[in-house]
Amino acid sequence: MILVIHDPIYVQDVLVVIGESSEAAIIRAIAKAGYNPPDVEGLCGLLDLTGADGRTVLDSDSGAVVIRLNRLRKGNAEEVSHLVHECVHAATMLFGRIGFPLKSKTDEPLAYYVAFLVRSVLEKV
Repeated sequence: MILVIHDPIYVQDVLVVIGESSEAAIIRAIAKAGYNPPDVEGLCGLLDLTGADGRTVLDSDSGAVVIRLNRLRKGNAEEVSHLVHECVHAATMLFGRIGFPLKSKTDEPLAYYVAFLVRSVLEKV
């Protein structure tokens, strides 16, 4: 399953790949979302899940953010915690890319963005 979460505030699409083993399918989804990383196969290589439950990468050239999870079953607390963990990575990557200081007086924007990502994924699963 490949989901595209579109954020209207930061105008950023985050691709969430769940249980997809085909790098070709992931590459097609990245291109379909409108991103054209110069080395898309290298980007997918960074998404290797060997020994991990999830991984998040940002292609600094295109801005593509991809979260990849082994699986996400509704009601499975451990798998939801992996989603939350990866959403925190995605949020910090995005905020770093747009120049939002993570050491500001409040962490509310980060917390709201993580909640937005988690809720958006869970509503689609």
